[in-house]
Amino acid sequence: MAGRPCGVVVGIVKRAWRPFVCVIDPETAMGQQYLAEPLDSRIPRINITTRQAEQLRNKLLLISIDFWEPGHRYPTGHYARTLGNVGDVGAESEAILLEHEVNSAPFSAQVQACLPTKDWTIPQEEVAKRLDLRNGRALVCSVDPPGCVDIDDALHAKEIAPGRFEVGVHIADVGHFIKAGTPIDEEAAARGTTVYLVNRRIDMVPKRLGEDLCSLHG
Repeated sequence: MAGRPCGVVVGIVKRAWRPFVCVIDPETAMGQQYLAEPLDSRIPRINITTRQAEQLRNKLLLISIDFWEPGHRYPTGHYARTLGNVGDVGAESEAILLEHEVNSAPFSAQVQACLPTKDWTIPQEEVAKRLDLRNGRALVCSVDPPGCVDIDDALHAKEIAPGRFEVGVHIADVGHFIKAGTPIDEEAAARGTTVYLVNRRIDMVPKRLGEDLCSLHG
């Protein structure tokens, strides 16, 4: 299009290859060479060499790409590890996390160190700065479903005059514990959100923050 900026690729500084979840296609065997079929249909099949083809059949595998020679139809890679059997809930769940690059690693000691000590209580000077609706001053009800462990949203409503109601929206003040530029802030920003699978969840912040310090318990 006229007037639209355009450019030319002059070189590749570093390829952003990551390991891909694949299954071996046994019908592609050529000696000890096989084509691994990625779960992501946008990724081409990967040529690998293995002597363990029978043991790897019907398994979810993590395959890394090593190089892609000019003129070759498929890139060449190597087997990294086995996630588990195709159809196994644990293996399939791990495959989803890996394919979407969800960080499910435990939180580091530096991140955990950003949280207050176990015996922490709300300082009185902090209470003095806020509207205290405890002790029956308002009937506050969580809007989180039964069984939820991070109760961070709540509402209250009360009639203050005939036909007039006060409605309160209560949100946990996570920002009180997460200061800009700290390890816990950077980790939460990198994770972006809490990820929910059918059988597990991967938290954006440590459990103690979500389920205890910032959870609106009675």
